[in-house]
Amino acid sequence: MSIAFSKLHTRQEVIAMIRHSENEQRLQHKHGNPDIDKSLTQYNVDAAKLGYWGTIHAYDQRIEEIDQHNPNKRKDRVTCFELSIPFPQLAADQWKQCERAILDWLRQTFGNNLVNCFVHYDEIHTYHDMGVEKKSRPHIHAFVVPEVDGKLNGKKFSARGRMVQLNQQLDKELREKMGVNFLTHEPPRHKTVEQLKQQSYKDLLDDVQAQEKELST
Repeated sequence: MSIAFSKLHTRQEVIAMIRHSENEQRLQHKHGNPDIDKSLTQYNVDAAKLGYWGTIHAYDQRIEEIDQHNPNKRKDRVTCFELSIPFPQLAADQWKQCERAILDWLRQTFGNNLVNCFVHYDEIHTYHDMGVEKKSRPHIHAFVVPEVDGKLNGKKFSARGRMVQLNQQLDKELREKMGVNFLTHEPPRHKTVEQLKQQSYKDLLDDVQAQEKELST
């Protein structure tokens, strides 16, 4: 188990992932992932309380601030990372404490480059892994602008050493605050769920691109 880093290049890609993560948008759209239980979406958390449009505005504003002094304006640049962070194995009555610990760590680590975070409690379900029944856990989607030394630098932000360091820091944080390990070295879950999430994200990206095309004509 570790933090999953997803590169988002264009504004459209960022908007599509925010749409997948934000509560009201989550309720409005269909998803390829059957594990989303919309009756539980009310328990999800918008950490900055910005909503859909407020989160997009915060992203736009941070990119605009960096671009005032940023020479990297290539079309293929990475403008945002979506960090997916699963909760460690905990009892349900410890979830809120874990949520606070991870969100505090994200704020301290990324500062004003942290656009927003969404905590998902609506994908909790039982599944079978090698014949053993298990229960999935809540997770957090954090949107982070990869600013390094005043410039957008996705390559340096997601360098292997940097990713290892961040995972180790979160592991240390949760061990100190909750007495649990984040880095458990457990194997990843079956790929089908991740594939479904990617399809859901692709469908949302197609919607965003179609809407922007319609507005420009």
